[in-house]
Amino acid sequence: MKLLFITPIKVDYPPKDGASIATFYRIFYLKKYFDTECDIITSGDDISKNNLEKSNIFRKVYVYEKKDILYSNVKSFFSIYIFSMIRNSLSMKDIENILKNFNFNEYNCINFEHSYSYYIYKQLSKYVDLNKYKKAFWAHNVDYLYFYNLYKESKSIKEKFINFLNYIKLKFIEPNYLRSFDNIFTLAYHDNIKLKTLLKQNNIYWIPVNVANPEPSDKLEKDIIKLKHQTKHCKYKILFTGKLNHISNIQAVLWFHDKVFPLIKQALGNVCFIIVGFEPNSTILNLVNDRDILLYKNVDSVSTFFYLSDLFVIPLFNDAGIKIKLIEAIKHNIKIVARPEALIGANLIDTIPNAKSEKDFANLCIKALKNEIDYKPILEKARQYFDDKKNLRLFLSICQDSKLKY
Repeated sequence: MKLLFITPIKVDYPPKDGASIATFYRIFYLKKYFDTECDIITSGDDISKNNLEKSNIFRKVYVYEKKDILYSNVKSFFSIYIFSMIRNSLSMKDIENILKNFNFNEYNCINFEHSYSYYIYKQLSKYVDLNKYKKAFWAHNVDYLYFYNLYKESKSIKEKFINFLNYIKLKFIEPNYLRSFDNIFTLAYHDNIKLKTLLKQNNIYWIPVNVANPEPSDKLEKDIIKLKHQTKHCKYKILFTGKLNHISNIQAVLWFHDKVFPLIKQALGNVCFIIVGFEPNSTILNLVNDRDILLYKNVDSVSTFFYLSDLFVIPLFNDAGIKIKLIEAIKHNIKIVARPEALIGANLIDTIPNAKSEKDFANLCIKALKNEIDYKPILEKARQYFDDKKNLRLFLSICQDSKLKY
């Protein structure tokens, strides 16, 4: 089977951000388990192109440069398109190269990622009759609702205005765009429910996001020993991971640090909070004290920290999408306590211990650390949702039909 993936969001190898992880590992497992031939068109640069080619996952790789930031901002302000659509659009040279190097007739399914791909879809439609081919859309979020949540979370008037404007534009664009696809695949369970209600269609399926399997602990033994030495003063180690300049992750860390962690320390005494992630902003940096609040930034692998820690917390207030950190934790077989917002996208509110109030959240953490919660059946049930082979077999069965619709 031959598949084409068109994503406006840069796909890195190794992938680090959520959108990149979701796209890369979906294709990785499609090749690993089903020997599919996958091509990709994505934004990026020469370095990312070379890295993607070296991964040996893709048959063909086409990478195009993003548009200038100022140009994209100005054009988006005076158009129906949002900034990210214009910033990640194609040039005429890109379109010519794509038409020259990609034969759309050979694909069993052409896959577009994210609502940001709307501009690219419109550009290609001028030269290729996309209605002729079987097409799938991969929804990373219901994006107009995502921007509405960002609007509510934003602190500055400027951010509120931009996020609200994006919400208004996408509320008009996104539903109509999705209706042009034969099938829609959501990465999050509740997005599947939302889109079925919004579009009133039955061609919408939940395919949970794919993430890397854990690195074997024996290969990380030296790193684990080193970290154990650095944290030997802590009897209990609580872990949080995420991109540390994102407003949702900052809010989560602050809430746990200010409201929950003191209650846990009061009950258990010798506890440390380990924060791991990329690009920590000043708010996160100011929390670190090298005693019970430890920061590890821009690390190559989170597996080491999952093996080191006693408990993983996901105190997120934003329910958008599905939380990759949650799936990583499940695959690492670590105890988890979360806010319910972090679990709704994985359909695990009734499975993973969760609480909204700081007192209840702290009590669950204390019980988990004292082994008063049996996590074995909890994690066994959670892992059933994230069987990569089973989930992608569903996707392929839907795409098995003939390449041409008519």
